[in-house]
Amino acid sequence: MRGRGRTRGTEEGREEKRGEKRSKERTGRTSMKLRMSRRRRKEEVEEEEEEEEEEEEEEEDKGVAGTKGAERCRTEQSRVHKAIDP
Repeated sequence: MRGRGRTRGTEEGREEKRGEKRSKERTGRTSMKLRMSRRRRKEEVEEEEEEEEEEEEEEEDKGVAGTKGAERCRTEQSRVHKAIDP
């Protein structure tokens, strides 16, 4: 048997074609889910960044910021890079 030409008219061929269509639908759905979850993760990271920046600004206002703030900034940057490029 060569290719799929001989099974096209039979019941086997029809089921095979249905399976292909279903798998295409599934991949489309999963990619959509992945995009949404990535978008949510990115938004969460951005929110965390904003909160940490606000906290750092408050610490600087109090005069507490120093080496700890610099270390926190470095770890924050590494988290951001990991979140963007997992």
